[in-house]
Parts: sequence; C-alpha cells; structure tokens
Amino acid sequence: MTKGVNHYLYLTEKGQKLTLEDIVTDKQGFREIAREVWKVFKGKEIIFEALETDDWSNITFYIEDDAVFLGQKDEPNAVIGCWEIVKVIDTDLFSAEKVAEYQEFYDSFYNGKGVTIHSGNEVE
Repeated sequence: MTKGVNHYLYLTEKGQKLTLEDIVTDKQGFREIAREVWKVFKGKEIIFEALETDDWSNITFYIEDDAVFLGQKDEPNAVIGCWEIVKVIDTDLFSAEKVAEYQEFYDSFYNGKGVTIHSGNEVE
C-alpha cells in the first residue's frame, strides 16, 4: 500500500491500481448494506449516486481500522465496517485471520447473539 498526501493508493500484485470494484464481489449486496448502515448519514445521496453506477473504478476509498471509508482521508466520508460487508467482498484480499474475525463478528451480530466490545477491542 502506498500512502499519498490525503489518500491511499492500493496496488495489486501486478502493480495495477486496486479499486473498490476489485474489492466488492456483489455490488447490489454492498448497495443494500450501505443503504442500511448509512440511512442517517448526511450527504449520503452523493455516495449512493456513485454506487448506483456500474463503474466503481473512480470511487475514492481507503481501508483503516477494519473499516472501508468512501471518500478521501481528512474529508467527511462514509464508513462501513469490514465485518458488515464480509459477505460481499473478495476475502482473498485480506488476511485469513481478519476474515475469520470479520465472519465471527458478522455471525454473532446477525444470529442475534450480539457482541460485547471491550476497551482492548476484544469481542465476546
């Protein structure tokens, strides 16, 4: 990963720019999750317009602290937890440990068990 002034540039193993389109395997699923997560987010209309197109190659994003941020760093942006989108992303792009963590959190949340987050970021 190469960090720019106020954005991240992700490169594939072949040195090509990695886009949101490369990460998301199910665009419609991502859209549905985003609508639910961001239903109270101000400025969401602009992001939803971008997500409604078929070409996501120019949507600015970065990944930090187990979340995907749409928009440039140091600017207002929309955030979605990687655990929330684990079913609609290319998990091969993430470490096996992270994918297992995201999947466990997802399963706990959606199976009605709930989760407890501690100050040390451990999840029960």
